[in-house]
Amino acid sequence: MENDFIEFRNYLAKCNDFTHEEEDFIISKFEYKKIAKKTFLLQPGEVCSFEAFILKGLGISYMVNESGNKTVLSFASENWWLSDIDSFHDERESKMFIEILEDTELLMINLKTKAELLAKVPKLERMYRLLVQRHLIHFQQRFYTNSGFKMVQPILKPCYGKCRSCICLVQ
Repeated sequence: MENDFIEFRNYLAKCNDFTHEEEDFIISKFEYKKIAKKTFLLQPGEVCSFEAFILKGLGISYMVNESGNKTVLSFASENWWLSDIDSFHDERESKMFIEILEDTELLMINLKTKAELLAKVPKLERMYRLLVQRHLIHFQQRFYTNSGFKMVQPILKPCYGKCRSCICLVQ
């Protein structure tokens, strides 16, 4: 088991200072799966029941609008995560597709097991917080790029404590 998941061990080591015992315990809570290309892990209307760490392979998450136009949300390759965080954590119907683009090896965890794991290994809270933070930054950057967003001269500036709101209009 240890050699099979060296990529995940390396990922964990980069995220926090886990002991070898903590790594073993964390890995023991994930389910290893091989998924064939062109397999859908999630479709709109289903509830996402997993977070997946990609050991090998490639996945994509995307949405399709009423006109049939596809909007790619993200690609996930080796050492990256794949899930619908909204559907997974709030246990609500997904609006996206998650598809495997090439034969892929994953480590998957469900919501209940993740909650138990976070309770027993508090260091994981930090790892997941940083993971979500990086994903949010990535999505914001993609939004700026795809929307043609251009930085404009701000019309507000901080007043450095001279008023209650700490932001004053530029005069």
